[in-house]
Amino acid sequence: MSIRMSLNFSDFKDLQKKIEKAAGLGALEDAAEAALKESAQYVNKRLETAMEPHRRSGQTEKSLQTKAKPKKLSAGEISIDVGYKIRKGRQVNLASIVVMHGAAAHNIYRYYGTPKKKPTTIEHPGITADEKVYDAAFGPAVDKKVQEIQRKSLEKAAEKLFK
Repeated sequence: MSIRMSLNFSDFKDLQKKIEKAAGLGALEDAAEAALKESAQYVNKRLETAMEPHRRSGQTEKSLQTKAKPKKLSAGEISIDVGYKIRKGRQVNLASIVVMHGAAAHNIYRYYGTPKKKPTTIEHPGITADEKVYDAAFGPAVDKKVQEIQRKSLEKAAEKLFK
């Protein structure tokens, strides 16, 4: 469950123009990267605390993208990956998805012995979704806080440039 985060709040265009006029595009990119890193740290800390009750091996916690760097997608677009890395071919982070979204009740069939034997059926009750983990990544309160963190970070960068 990897989330791509970008700058998104109401005053962004105004701050962008101010910083760009004061110091150019390079200063804007540096300020944007700092804002993204700060907001990514906030979300990652929330995910880490929300997943604590589900800790078993520690593999999911290890895959949390704490050292992710902002990526330049195209001209003027910068984003950062937040959350758990989902590696191809490995089920390390399947746990984070199952905990967040849950799993429906289902039957598990196991075949033992010769083909003439009937399979053993196990009724799996399913897994209920943990709303705390989901809200730590996608909740409306998190969105507001992330926007606030990003706004404050860019305002701080603009103040430094105007001094």
